[in-house]
Amino acid sequence: MQAILQEGFGVSRSVGWISELLMEAGERAGRILTDVSLVQLGPVLVVRYEKFFQNEPILMVIEPVSAAILGIWALPDRQAKTWALILMELTDQGLQIAGVVEDMARMYDKSQDLAGLNLPSQKDVWHLLRNAGQWLKDLERRTYRAMKMP
Repeated sequence: MQAILQEGFGVSRSVGWISELLMEAGERAGRILTDVSLVQLGPVLVVRYEKFFQNEPILMVIEPVSAAILGIWALPDRQAKTWALILMELTDQGLQIAGVVEDMARMYDKSQDLAGLNLPSQKDVWHLLRNAGQWLKDLERRTYRAMKMP
């Protein structure tokens, strides 16, 4: 980012200054976004997604048709109680969740119970397919190895 500021604007800023600016912008954006009413979206399907940055979870709720990020949180954990609070916060903002797409993490179903919701969910099979693909590659490798043995 320092190089971009220097190249684009001829301005030199320290890493600390840039970090402080980004933190302030993030806090300001968070305050603005918590005041946004999501009622006008009507009933929507949402995707629950988890990404990790330096082993810390970043929890996201995304509307998949437009790819709009309805919420993003950097939190210390991704437990059922944490996800329940996220679901409740979104419904408090007026989001009408018609259903969720999510992976097969066990805490997702429990989080709905804790939030007092009973939403239909479609489980994402990406992890299963990835693991099955790896299993097939391993099996193929072992088979070829066994065929080469005298």
